Amino acid sequence: MACAAADGGSTFALLELSWLREQTSDRQGAERLAHTAYRAGNSGALVLLARSREKAGDKYGAESLVLQAARSGDSRVLNEFVLRREKTGDSAGAERLATAGGGKVVLQLARIWESDGRRTEAERLYQHAADQGQTQALRELARLKHQAGDHDAAEEYARAAACAGHVVALCDLACMCAEKGLSTDADRLHRAAVDAGYGGALTHLAGLRAQTDPRWEDLPRYGLTADGDLSGPWHFESSGRPTSGLRCQVP
Repeated sequence: MACAAADGGSTFALLELSWLREQTSDRQGAERLAHTAYRAGNSGALVLLARSREKAGDKYGAESLVLQAARSGDSRVLNEFVLRREKTGDSAGAERLATAGGGKVVLQLARIWESDGRRTEAERLYQHAADQGQTQALRELARLKHQAGDHDAAEEYARAAACAGHVVALCDLACMCAEKGLSTDADRLHRAAVDAGYGGALTHLAGLRAQTDPRWEDLPRYGLTADGDLSGPWHFESSGRPTSGLRCQVP
């Protein structure tokens, strides 16, 4: 049935036949069928083919196919191969494949290295990801620089992330301002993050303002008014509509 379906143009049937050829050690036949399926539009065929090449000891041939699969939109196999390289002690191979493929796997590998205490290598990967336009990498670099005591560089990276559209980076900048005693700037940045839709900024803003007015501890619970003031507890009228002591009642 698989043969008939394959003759009818089914790419899934081609993959099944490829797998069957692989099980009978007919690797050339398996790869030929996988290529046919890929040309017919099934990018998953490259995954099968890459694993086949890896199993056969063709490391670089497998990596070439993995990169093709990633460019076709299937990044799972790229993650799989990068992590396999790292787990087997081939960090150079993991980095080569991750940086060639790009995407979030670069950040994933950098975090693994950082957790292993390899901060210099991790920073290099974060920088590569940042150069490729990943704004989260800018935040990671800001964090590393801040931890290392290089506050100017940390602020520069955080500002770059914020300017690139990473809303949470506004809170990073706000916290840096707060550490330097620039409470007005910190407040402004937290408000900007809230206005941009990041609800977590309310918690940061509450902590900052509660230092001088304990009432602001309720900010994450009640939120802000349209004018930026602390909203009060919600009450319900007989109509069932919520109102707040610091908001205008809706007629």
